[in-house]
Amino acid sequence: MVHHDGATSMGSWGAFLPDEAIERLFVGGRPPRGAGVFLPAGIAVPKGDGYIVNGRWPFASGIRHSEYVSGGVRVALDGVETSERLRVIFPTSDVKIHDNWQVSGLRGTGSNDFSVTDLFVPKEFSWDPIHTPPERGGPLFRMGSPGLVANEHSAFALGVGRRALDTIVGQSTETRGWRNQQAIASRQSFQRSLGWCDLRLRAARSLVVDILERAWESACNGITPDLQLQIDMRSSATYATEVAVEVASQAFRYGGGRALYNTSVLQRCLGDLNAAAQHFMVNDTSYENHGRFMLGMPGIDPMG
Repeated sequence: MVHHDGATSMGSWGAFLPDEAIERLFVGGRPPRGAGVFLPAGIAVPKGDGYIVNGRWPFASGIRHSEYVSGGVRVALDGVETSERLRVIFPTSDVKIHDNWQVSGLRGTGSNDFSVTDLFVPKEFSWDPIHTPPERGGPLFRMGSPGLVANEHSAFALGVGRRALDTIVGQSTETRGWRNQQAIASRQSFQRSLGWCDLRLRAARSLVVDILERAWESACNGITPDLQLQIDMRSSATYATEVAVEVASQAFRYGGGRALYNTSVLQRCLGDLNAAAQHFMVNDTSYENHGRFMLGMPGIDPMG
C-alpha cells in the first residue's frame, strides 16, 4: 500500500508515478522522505530509456532530511527547448545542496537550492504534471493545477494570520507605557483594528472554503475542476495570503518593542507570512488571470 504524505511531494509521487518507480521508492509501503520543486528550472534531454538532466532548483524545503528529490524540467530536443514539461525524481545523494537559505522568514523550512549535472534519470521516474492522470490517491489528485497546491497556501496563511491575532489578543491586557501605563485593550484604535482583522480573516476563510468545497465536489465526481475554479482557487489563496499579512502587520505593530525579538511569536508570524507571500502561487498574476476571465479573454493559463 502506498501512503500519501504531502500533496506536492511524496503524495504526488505516489499518485502519478508508474508501478515500477513506486516499488523502488515506497519500499515495503514506507513513504520516502522527500523534497521537491515544481518550477521547471532544469533541462532534460531524452537518452535511451530516460533523460540526461541538468539544472539548479531553488526553494527545496526540507531537502537536508530527504532521501529523494524532484524537480521540474523543460524537455529539449537537438538543443532546442520544446513545450513539454516533466517532473523528475532522483536520489538526494546524487544532488549538490547549496547552503543558501539565509532568509528573513520561513527559516525553519531549510529551503536550500540544489543542482545536478548530467544526471541520468530513468523514464519511469518522470511524469507530465499537467496531463498525466493520477493512478492512485483519490480525489485530491484530481484537483488539477493550481488546485492541488492552492489549498495549502490558503490554509497556511489563514492559520498563521489567526495565530498572530490570537497572540496579540492574549497580550492586550498587559499594561505598558512610559508614564501612564495602560493595556492596549483599553484603546479604541486597537479595538477597531481587532474587529477589522477578525472579520477580514473570517471573510477570507469563508471565501476559500466555499471555492474549495465546489472544487472538491467536482473532483469527487471524477471531474478535474474547470478553468473558473482553478482561477478562483489560486486568486482566493492570494487574497487569503494578503489578508493574513495585513492582520499580522497590525498585530505586530500593537505588539510594541517586545515584538522585535526573534523569540516573539508576532515577529515569526509576520516574517513567515511575508516570506510565503513571495511565492509564485500567490503573486499578482492570479488576480490578472481572474480579471481576464471575467472579461472573457481567451488563452488563460491559471498557472501563468
